[in-house]
Amino acid sequence: MMHASLWCRWVVRECGIGPCLKEVKMTGRESSTEQVARAVFLDAVQLIKAGQSRSQVTSQLVAKGVDRESADALVGELLKARGTVLFESGERNMFVGALWFLGGMVVTIFTYLAARRGGMYLIAYGAILTGAAQHIAGRVQRSKGNRILDELGIGGGSGLSIRQ
Repeated sequence: MMHASLWCRWVVRECGIGPCLKEVKMTGRESSTEQVARAVFLDAVQLIKAGQSRSQVTSQLVAKGVDRESADALVGELLKARGTVLFESGERNMFVGALWFLGGMVVTIFTYLAARRGGMYLIAYGAILTGAAQHIAGRVQRSKGNRILDELGIGGGSGLSIRQ
């Protein structure tokens, strides 16, 4: 994950919002372009975390003095990053959940087979249930990431990996 100050430098450089930020004032003090960019970036992140739509976040940034094109570029990149992180962490959670589930099943089956004639065996229901829950949570996560990326027109809609 990229540190906030690196993101701010990227925002100023790649999104080209440096020049438009000269008019944006932080309350109570004069600030450098990077400090203003950081504040705009953090505001956008908080608005996205709060569940606001792309147009709502863009409008609020414009109301704070950022030009519409720069605000839209920043929000688009933040949503792309969020979608990518959700998609990839969802896939990882699905994989780890499947491993726990299968591990629990293997332990259960092997102990059952070893105790065929009246012996005791272990049902690893903790691993099985935890794995199933983590796998399902990962599917939901991946689906959210996929939806965000599809709205941006980036893809992943077929369930294939988004890496290019």
